[in-house]
Amino acid sequence: MTGNISFLPILQFVTTALLIIGLIRFFKWRGKFSDDDQPVFDKLVTEIALPAGIFAIVTTFDFSPETLLPAGILFLALISAMVLAFLICHICHFRPAVTGTVIMVAGFGSTSTMGTPLLVDFFSSQPALVEKAVTIQMLGVGFPIFTIGILIASYYGAREAGMVVKVSDTLKEFMKTPVFISFVIGIAMAFLLGYFQVPGVDIFNDIFTHFFTVISLSLSLFVWFAIGLMLRPVKIRYFLPLFLIVVGVKLFFEPLVVSGLVISVVSPLVVKQILLLDGAMPSGAIAAVIASRYGCDRSLAGWIVVGTYLVSLVTIPLLFMGLPW
Repeated sequence: MTGNISFLPILQFVTTALLIIGLIRFFKWRGKFSDDDQPVFDKLVTEIALPAGIFAIVTTFDFSPETLLPAGILFLALISAMVLAFLICHICHFRPAVTGTVIMVAGFGSTSTMGTPLLVDFFSSQPALVEKAVTIQMLGVGFPIFTIGILIASYYGAREAGMVVKVSDTLKEFMKTPVFISFVIGIAMAFLLGYFQVPGVDIFNDIFTHFFTVISLSLSLFVWFAIGLMLRPVKIRYFLPLFLIVVGVKLFFEPLVVSGLVISVVSPLVVKQILLLDGAMPSGAIAAVIASRYGCDRSLAGWIVVGTYLVSLVTIPLLFMGLPW
């Protein structure tokens, strides 16, 4: 991977994702799917595939100290983007479902669904580097979306439903979710397997983690099915201003924050490229599914994901070409 990344893998990935979404739309048009099926795929993502992926990653990855600084840069950038999105929504007095959706898709990028496949393609000859890059993604973006993201989506979803929302109640409900439970159990398993030598534990560990890894491989497919079923007719006058806000925050502001921190703090070129690629990702498909699952504006989330994927075909290459290496 050189300073100017290859455009072809990005085009191939975006085209594949849009083809899957288009296929689901065709099946829905033919009556094979209905609006009632969409919440099912939301649950498959948030209740099964996502917790399984979290467990597999937590129990198998080596979280070394050298990943903390790069992950911290990604985390700081996404928090900055979410704060900016919140301020814009607050000033514009958007309703809760819209605010929750905009914050989610403006802050969290497609580091898992798009970023990881691209990293595997770019660094196919360096598997150790890919593993490190995915670990950075999980620490900087993955864990925050599984925690902060779910809390934000559930908070604004509950407000949209007219419920009186308390932060303490939201936290209590979050601690009952499969995502949180799988994270806690995964941490406990990683500690036990790493610090205690139990006879036969390697065999058990391989079988157990491979089982959850296989389930987690279904995540991307479930996500794209959910996105395809989210899409509803939307008025352009309603959608366009919100879309431009997200494009400005997610595809311009957040990458600029990452690039500024990367240029001034990080020295290895390859780590700079990994972080910039992660920061330049379009709106997260998983973030959209979580927003939908917890009661935010699902159609808006789906269309913004599709739109930012298309815009990223231009912004990602331009960002890399415009930076000094």
